[in-house]
Amino acid sequence: MCKSTLQLTIILLCIGVLSACDNTPPLERTTISDQARLTGTFYTESPDDLVFPVKVLFAIDCSGSMGAAGDGSDPSNRRLAAARAFVDQYNGYPNISFEIMLWNQGIYRATQVDGDRGFTKDPGEINNVLANVVNTGTTDYVGTIEAIHEDIARDIANVDTHESLVRTKYVVLFFSDGLDNVPGVTGQRVSETLNAISDITEMVDEEGVGDFTFNTIMLPGINM
Repeated sequence: MCKSTLQLTIILLCIGVLSACDNTPPLERTTISDQARLTGTFYTESPDDLVFPVKVLFAIDCSGSMGAAGDGSDPSNRRLAAARAFVDQYNGYPNISFEIMLWNQGIYRATQVDGDRGFTKDPGEINNVLANVVNTGTTDYVGTIEAIHEDIARDIANVDTHESLVRTKYVVLFFSDGLDNVPGVTGQRVSETLNAISDITEMVDEEGVGDFTFNTIMLPGINM
């Protein structure tokens, strides 16, 4: 076969292939199954209608070491005056409530709600607790923290909806002037105290509470 004949044959084959391509059916459209498109409108809640409850619990050491008649860490009860000033300043906010817990070897006085210790905005109830302080007895850290656990758990159970609970913040202010001191117990119950606080943290996490903080305030001697 001569060179010119070979070139002509190749050209004819290319024309035949192109003609065949023109006669093939169109490609079938396919859909990617792992993709989707949604359309719609989402309405957020008005910020003016949202409530973020803040619940502040004052756990105030009233053991004998706090003192009386000029002796002790706080015989003038200035820690009580500080708590009262805090409540007076913030009780005007509708989303803030308070529990006042006075403790030594046990919880001997606290704000009441429906017959149980609890959070309130009632100035009369709060002032009634703060006005009846007697510094006496020993210092039970573990028992007091367990009582705090009980009160917060009860309050959580009374929250109306999960949506409200996830916006709620619990703040504990734990006042004391020394170390755990329980009759018949030798040494400091440091691990037991830390475990009791951890139990509260785990509980509020499991319940879906928005936030929880446990603040310790040392009062080594504030008499002035």
